Amino acid sequence: MTRIAVWGYPGSGKTTFALKLSHQLGHKLIHTDKLSKDYECESFSHFKQAALAQIDAEKWILDGNLGELRLAVLNRADLILILNLPTLIGVWRIITRTVTRQTRFSLTQGYTKADGLDQTMNLKEVFLEIYQLIKIMINFKLNFFKKLKLMSVKSLKQLKRGKLVIFTRQFQIDEFIKEINSTAMHERS
Repeated sequence: MTRIAVWGYPGSGKTTFALKLSHQLGHKLIHTDKLSKDYECESFSHFKQAALAQIDAEKWILDGNLGELRLAVLNRADLILILNLPTLIGVWRIITRTVTRQTRFSLTQGYTKADGLDQTMNLKEVFLEIYQLIKIMINFKLNFFKKLKLMSVKSLKQLKRGKLVIFTRQFQIDEFIKEINSTAMHERS
């Protein structure tokens, strides 16, 4: 396994899973959120060119879905790992991520942006942000898996050497990581 794509809805744990895989296998991590931020002021063609250059590399772990470039990923990947954990897990992760990463609580100032700006978020704004993220997550999950069913009929047939694994429970992900770790340790000996 030299080219692995990790797909799933926001809050599914793609980044955590991809980081663990990247660490265990020693493969370069391609973080699509960072890649899209790097090219957000550029045209889509610049972003597409940069993304395609990344996935042409010999070894990588792709963290993210890459929307319109999904077929290109399918054609290059040795393994596609899809995280489809229960929706409530995604909701919980979005809530905790929003509260712990994007804001910090101060009894005197309320919720303050973690990036150190003087902007504050009142409790209503925090709940609105969480609501919007959950709405995006649910819509994404529904649409992604509908598109995946269409892709499985069309594109997955074109996936010549690859495999597709769908994880629906956290223990499956944990077991996969243990197996990768065990295999990597065995190969090093």
